[in-house]
Amino acid sequence: MPVIPVSVCGLCAEASGFPHAVNGNSDYTVQFTFDNMWADFPEKHMQVRASGCGASPVLYDVPFTGNTVPLPPVYGAAEIEIAVYAGNIRTAAPARIPCAACITDLQGEPRPQPVNVYDMLMDRLNSILNPRPAQGKFILCDAEGFIILDSSGSMIVVKE
Repeated sequence: MPVIPVSVCGLCAEASGFPHAVNGNSDYTVQFTFDNMWADFPEKHMQVRASGCGASPVLYDVPFTGNTVPLPPVYGAAEIEIAVYAGNIRTAAPARIPCAACITDLQGEPRPQPVNVYDMLMDRLNSILNPRPAQGKFILCDAEGFIILDSSGSMIVVKE
């Protein structure tokens, strides 16, 4: 589980180190470190603003207690801003974290799946070895299950 460390001192949130997020993932956790100014507020809200890449910004509001919160998955974002608010009302300036596009963010025209020649040949071979006659008709076989052929090499089909 990737952890994004964010310290909140006074009214400013700041990401520790150089964290980043890859869009479309649901396993990120934000771990907050709060100064004494936030001690009177056990219940807080993490607000995440995802923006960039030409899309309209999206806001996520996640209530929490303690210091760790799961980050909701974001899509199509160039960056996220993370901050907290609590009480009536104490808020913080956001920490900015860059985001990388995930494969599902990328645009493209879907291509048809390539033909699997092996499967195609096996289907054809099975249709020859195990032919399915038209409804109401049967293929004549000997006692060992081999198909009986006529003099031209064609299988003998009989009607019901």
